[in-house]
Amino acid sequence: MPQKEDIGTGMSLLQEFQSKFSIVFTDTSLLEKSLTHSSVISNSNETLEFLGDTILSFIVSKYLFLNSEENEGYLTKAKSKLVAGSALARIAKGIHIDKYILLAKGVKANESILAGAYEALIAAIYLDQGIEKTEHFIKKTLLKEAGKILKERDHKSLLQEQCLKGYGVYPIYKVVSEQGPPHNRIFEIELWIGDKLYGKGRGYSKQEAEKEAAKQAYMKLRV
Repeated sequence: MPQKEDIGTGMSLLQEFQSKFSIVFTDTSLLEKSLTHSSVISNSNETLEFLGDTILSFIVSKYLFLNSEENEGYLTKAKSKLVAGSALARIAKGIHIDKYILLAKGVKANESILAGAYEALIAAIYLDQGIEKTEHFIKKTLLKEAGKILKERDHKSLLQEQCLKGYGVYPIYKVVSEQGPPHNRIFEIELWIGDKLYGKGRGYSKQEAEKEAAKQAYMKLRV
């Protein structure tokens, strides 16, 4: 069981939140749990991550409904982009969550871990402070970047458009290997267009590996 002095997260992050987001945790153990990865202890932030994912989805959906006149199809795609792991990981790094996550030795704060910690933190704020403070936090972190995130085009979507336009087929992603323990799994993925291999990717999640493979394939097709 990790000791509080080993964690070194609660008060440091609490002080940062007090100055940036006006959040003072009544129960700092919730904050510490939200930043404890499963590589360290079984009572990790995974259940908080589950709750935070649901809360985030609701608040982002509400934001899009109130601030957009687009149709349901657009809103669904926009929400998917805003709650994607890559977007959440970038926001998490931007507010320095990576400095405070408790990880086992040798485990790096990759995209999946950062996104999960952000979702867990949302759940911790909700349980300790209520929905209004949680919504304020999401607006001050993720939603203030919404316009920028929604304008970005990722390599997977660009590649799919190019494949459909040029070849009339979808790119196929194949998992060729999974290595490492559950909390530090590395995936290797191949990307095929028709019967030809166009890209390979490695990552700590299938999504990370697919993005790397898509980037390789997209750059090859552009040459």
